Amino acid sequence: MLDRKLPQNNPDVAARSFMPKDFIDNMRDNRTVLQLNGISLNAVFRAAGNQYALSPALLKAISEALSGLKPDAVSPGGKLGLMQLTPGIARMLRLHDPFDPIESVFGGARYLRLLLDRSRGNLRLALTAYFNGIEATISTEAPLSRDTQDFIELVYSLTAAYAGYKKQEQKGKLFTELAGLLKNGHK
Repeated sequence: MLDRKLPQNNPDVAARSFMPKDFIDNMRDNRTVLQLNGISLNAVFRAAGNQYALSPALLKAISEALSGLKPDAVSPGGKLGLMQLTPGIARMLRLHDPFDPIESVFGGARYLRLLLDRSRGNLRLALTAYFNGIEATISTEAPLSRDTQDFIELVYSLTAAYAGYKKQEQKGKLFTELAGLLKNGHK
């Protein structure tokens, strides 16, 4: 059960919310989330990733792909907030305000963890279900729509970029090109 990591000393907190109370209180007291600068959002992605054993880069990539990292985003299909959760999923996750960046990120992380567990760790299937809603069947046989394929490819690409892989790849390419120029210049 995912809620086993909840604070056990206050059953009221565990009953109404799945997020670490100390983290939320600290973030709200410091008002860093209200600024929504990259550092505060990154801290929220890291904390949610740690809570649900997910990559913070993956969570940030999902948010970027779906909402453009905008906490007040509303999709044409009615998905809400940074992590673009449907009102039904937000209720299922017991979110009070899906536009609150902390609740949205922790809710999206919890939702993704549920989908990963349901799909036996298959990220592609979990992302498919995330994009299409929990009602979508998690199946390896179902063909993916072009929109779903584009979403998954974008999430993979952004995750790699946020995790630093793209920077390393570009650095390696730059050094290879420089070495080639130096070699050609000294002939």
